[in-house]
Amino acid sequence: MKDTTEYLDRLESDVRDQGHTGADLQWAREAYFRLLLSRVKSSPAQGEVRRAAASAREDGRPVEQFHGPAGAWAETVARGWVSTAPERFAGSTGPAEPAWNLRSAVWGIPALAAAFSVVFALVGLIPGGGPGQVTLGWVLLPGMLAVPVVMVHAVYHVTLGRFGNARAVAAAVGATVASALAIAWALTQALEVPLPSGAAWEWLAVAGYAAVAVGAWQLAKRVSASGAGPGPDTPIRVHEAGSPVDDPAWERQFRAALFLRGVRGDRDVDRAVQEALTHAQASGRLAVEEFGSPWDYARTLAEDPVVGPRRTTLFHAGLTLLWAGLSVSYLLDPSSDITWVDVLFRAAMVVLLLTATAFRAWEWRQAVRIRAERRS
Repeated sequence: MKDTTEYLDRLESDVRDQGHTGADLQWAREAYFRLLLSRVKSSPAQGEVRRAAASAREDGRPVEQFHGPAGAWAETVARGWVSTAPERFAGSTGPAEPAWNLRSAVWGIPALAAAFSVVFALVGLIPGGGPGQVTLGWVLLPGMLAVPVVMVHAVYHVTLGRFGNARAVAAAVGATVASALAIAWALTQALEVPLPSGAAWEWLAVAGYAAVAVGAWQLAKRVSASGAGPGPDTPIRVHEAGSPVDDPAWERQFRAALFLRGVRGDRDVDRAVQEALTHAQASGRLAVEEFGSPWDYARTLAEDPVVGPRRTTLFHAGLTLLWAGLSVSYLLDPSSDITWVDVLFRAAMVVLLLTATAFRAWEWRQAVRIRAERRS
């Protein structure tokens, strides 16, 4: 990238002008490249390395002797900026990569369960809407419903960054099916355990889930602030000090950046990665030297406006079919104790899901039209 090349040339010129040796210049280059692979933007990376070289020169020592190995120094700087200066990372001011990950699921599950519990508690206020006897299953059901809803997003996005959309969908479906089977077994056992009457168990469940969610969220924030790693909503992966700065390292992050943006199909991602690596090899330079930050470079490539709307449409359509199938199966089951509240709730959910699917389908159609206009 032109900007990265200019920043690198400026950095090398400044380090030379400071009177540093060739070894110091090599340290500055490696530190700069490692910061880029930690998703730091070109400008702050260049500025921080230049300041590091200047401070070592004032002390009269080689840069590596003053700051230590370039990899360890860059990793320390990047981890410190995760919580103190997130704007210095690529994607922090624009459309960020999806924040869902396995860590966010720790607080996301009880948070969603608290929301479900509120609905359950309000339904219980309607005459004939709640259970005659509150059981352990009734209290645990909001949490058990939240598990597959949150995990389908977390597993999908964790897998997406490494393997692409097709495998991410397969992993998310597999995780959902596995959790659904476990939840069905647990509910079967818990529904038969009555709780003592006279207590507002529905509202106690709301308070319990909310307390767990707040506690998990605060714990995640403390972990992030302590420098142990990014928080649940900071999709920044710091390049480890021991990892080499080579084309495979750049390729992994470039591929992840393209996958997580969700604006290109899997085949288009593979094609873009191969074209970039081929170009870097032909130039005789490292990919990070030729293109700079893989996260910044991913944002310079043309997007396919159809990919995102198509995926969200298919997701909502699948969710609608799943809910409709489960509702019909429940209503047709002779052993089900069906009330008018059950019918109304399930019908309302089907209407809401159909509306969301129709809206996404309209966005998909608009994206197809926009792509056709661009090509013409």
